Amino acid sequence: MWELANFLAENIGREISTRRLGNTSLSHQTVNNYLDCLGNSFLFLILKKFTGKTLEKYSLPRKVYLIDPAIYVNLTGREELGRMMENATLIELLRVKHYYFRPFDIYYYKEKDYEVDFVLSGAVNEAIQVTYDQELREREIKALEKFSERFKEFGLKIITWDREGVEELRNGKKVSLIPLWKFLLYSYKYV
Repeated sequence: MWELANFLAENIGREISTRRLGNTSLSHQTVNNYLDCLGNSFLFLILKKFTGKTLEKYSLPRKVYLIDPAIYVNLTGREELGRMMENATLIELLRVKHYYFRPFDIYYYKEKDYEVDFVLSGAVNEAIQVTYDQELREREIKALEKFSERFKEFGLKIITWDREGVEELRNGKKVSLIPLWKFLLYSYKYV
């Protein structure tokens, strides 16, 4: 299990497949059981994929995060600010959900050519991208644009390092840009 925990820690924010991991020295079911144990230990946070369908999310690949981004730095020796921002954003979303009793679930969304970091579904419907880049990359904008065409009832946000404001997408939808520091201080206002 220690090897699996190290592997997961080194791959925070990335999609993992229990089937692919199960093709190593462990069975698919053993990997699922270990993931459940690691999630229940509150060391890892495990997100399911958003599909809009209730049962599908249980069999699809998942994304893994750490309860504390410092663990990632300690285990890998790397300070990748983009990954750490994404991890910190998830932790803050969980705080809002539990401390302010907001009834929503947190997922990620991925298609062949784009991915949305976080999808909040329930009493709050939001699609959230996280980026460290000073200039917004086309990838973040395009992902939210495509997501908003399929799921029209969702608000759109991008958590940035320091940019703030509103961007209009080609489809006319608006995206709120929120600096990470502001989101961490006032997240209950944004979600």
